[in-house]
Amino acid sequence: MTILALLAALATAVCWAVAPFIGFPMTKSHGSFAFARVRTLFAAGMLLILLPLYAPIGEWGGAMPVAPLLLFAASGIVGIIAGDALYFAGMRRLGPRRNGMLFAAHAPFAFLYAAVFIGEIPSLLGVLGCAATIGGIVLAIRYAGDEKSFRDETNRFEVTEGSLPAAVAIGLGAAAFQALALVMVRHGMANFAGGGGDEPDPIFAAAIRIFAAALIVAPATAMPFAALRPRRRPNLEFTVRAAATGFIAMVLGISLLTFALAQDVQAGIISSLSATSPVMVVFIQWALTKKRPRAAAFAGAAAAVAGIAMLSAAAPL
Repeated sequence: MTILALLAALATAVCWAVAPFIGFPMTKSHGSFAFARVRTLFAAGMLLILLPLYAPIGEWGGAMPVAPLLLFAASGIVGIIAGDALYFAGMRRLGPRRNGMLFAAHAPFAFLYAAVFIGEIPSLLGVLGCAATIGGIVLAIRYAGDEKSFRDETNRFEVTEGSLPAAVAIGLGAAAFQALALVMVRHGMANFAGGGGDEPDPIFAAAIRIFAAALIVAPATAMPFAALRPRRRPNLEFTVRAAATGFIAMVLGISLLTFALAQDVQAGIISSLSATSPVMVVFIQWALTKKRPRAAAFAGAAAAVAGIAMLSAAAPL
């Protein structure tokens, strides 16, 4: 199962690298929360269909400890609602590449959480990993942009909407929430037994997270807050893109990652491989725009991934 776990972690990174480019135009035209909400609902609907095919609902009865289930549900609220809302808000302002680099900050945040809440003493390797990740993010965001080509439609992914510091703060907020959700999932997986076996079931864990998030966001448009409603009436393109990203990033991506974490492989290795999406995003953007990103974009992404690898080795979740 080791090879499968490693492949699943890499496939997770591919899912998370591709999905932002599918959803990016819709966050611009319809709003970030509106897009995140609809894709969550689509993902929940897909799982409602797929989960009974995977295993009859009755087979889960009596094998579901309450504490892990609550952790899964809470991680869905923290990571999928709060984390995704901020993630798409950041992507609308910064584009997929720079926002993806900020998402890499979830590793230093997780390292910080372990030090503050669990009492782990930071190691030298962990401190170096934090420095490499943060340095890579700064390099990729501050020095990899091409200001002269911002007016070129083929470089639409590099245009900054609004204030850059505010956009960066939003992206870092998304990373902080996602890191907390990852910690919750990992601890829930350590104690969960389901699906008629002794091992935690990744599909069921992903479903609990997504269902919990969907229950919260479903009535959001009825609330008296303009930010929760779409900027314009959803059309077919919006619906298709939301459904596609919901399946790729949430149903498939989260299930692959949860499967990888459930195997007998060091969690730090899985976390490192699944965190290679910033590097993949650079190449995907290059392919889509036919414009080679600056060297700082590649160097920053590589430094961030190397930092995440060091952090995972120093304090694997």
